Amino acid sequence: MKVCIMCGGEGTRLRPLTFERPKPCIPIAGIPSIQHLVVHLANLGFTDIVITLGYLGDRIREALGDGSLYSAEITYVEEKTKLGTAGSVKNAQEYLDGMPFLVVGGDHVTDINLLEFYREHNKNGAITSIGLIGIDDPSEYGIAEIDATFTI
Repeated sequence: MKVCIMCGGEGTRLRPLTFERPKPCIPIAGIPSIQHLVVHLANLGFTDIVITLGYLGDRIREALGDGSLYSAEITYVEEKTKLGTAGSVKNAQEYLDGMPFLVVGGDHVTDINLLEFYREHNKNGAITSIGLIGIDDPSEYGIAEIDATFTI
């Protein structure tokens, strides 16, 4: 199964931690968080991994290598200019075409059952599925209005 991990952001809200390292390389229990994410995804069967790189992308390459240490195959796609969230995925399109794929942020730590989410998406034949969580103040992220059937 295929997954696109977005790792292009500068992590400005986490400065000074991100002056010399990208957000996905901030350690959790002494290990870059991106390594935890790749291990988790590979354990779920998402072993075909496309990573979009921007700010300090070389550090992410150093942390993950070719993915073989995690029983995964990693393809890196560089952003020459800032493309934003959807733009970075569009930039990686040639590596994502041909089958459904999951998109996650490179700094995400979650307990969402991603495999169940992916299977539910395929079962329903949806064009796009978005995993949402409720937060107290969505002003920095935006609001998704959904109806009683959880349709946006």
